[in-house]
Amino acid sequence: ILEHLLLQNLTAFYEVGEHNNIRLRGADWNDALDMASEKGESVAFSNAYAGNLADIAELLEAYQKKTGKETVSLLAEIVILLEDNPALYDSVEKKLHVLEEYLHTCEHDTSGEKVEISIEKLTENLRHKSEWLMEHIRKNEWVKDSEENGWFNGYYDNSGNAVEGDFPTGIRMMLTGQVFTVMADVATDEQVVAIAKSADKYLYDEAIGGYRLNTDFKEVKTDLGRLFGFAFGHKENGAVFSHMATMYANSLYHRGYIKL
Repeated sequence: ILEHLLLQNLTAFYEVGEHNNIRLRGADWNDALDMASEKGESVAFSNAYAGNLADIAELLEAYQKKTGKETVSLLAEIVILLEDNPALYDSVEKKLHVLEEYLHTCEHDTSGEKVEISIEKLTENLRHKSEWLMEHIRKNEWVKDSEENGWFNGYYDNSGNAVEGDFPTGIRMMLTGQVFTVMADVATDEQVVAIAKSADKYLYDEAIGGYRLNTDFKEVKTDLGRLFGFAFGHKENGAVFSHMATMYANSLYHRGYIKL
């Protein structure tokens, strides 16, 4: 199970687009973001994976403490994915090269060989990757409007452009990216407060009973997904999705901001 979780999260860490976020491919949780398979990136899920890496490290420490074991036995090929170098993390080209090297070793089968890996070193490795990804998002994906209200950009479209921010056609904000930044502890305390303020301003609609998934983009955005083929306020395009609204509430509760 551990090996499976590690491979899922580590390969995703390396499969990035030109802005060094995890590629969107055919969609993430939202299957209506299905038209950005070439240049699309999911900053939202990059947050989730940053949180996953930190959680796995924490669970490994608990496992070591409970069992007294110092190592774990893993597939030998996974070592390729455990390089720990900030210069590598900063480079899209180098990260894709690591991923390609790993995939090549598993192209038809695996060696079947196992290696013993220090739990202490593995947890340190995972935390370094998690911390790098979190800081990358904090530094590059925070957007503001003309009044200095702030939130996180959650996606890049198939044209390679950031999806959220203050546009000539109006504010573009999506709830998903905010939920995952707060839930995964990527957003700082100050950013959590700012996100809540922006969500109340741009996404909350008392008349429909809660927070919309997104503001009105005012276009059929065919370089992101069929979501925008629905009329605004219907289905994934600006409707209230109970599970994302519940996740938003839970993420605020998790961070100690239940009264925001």
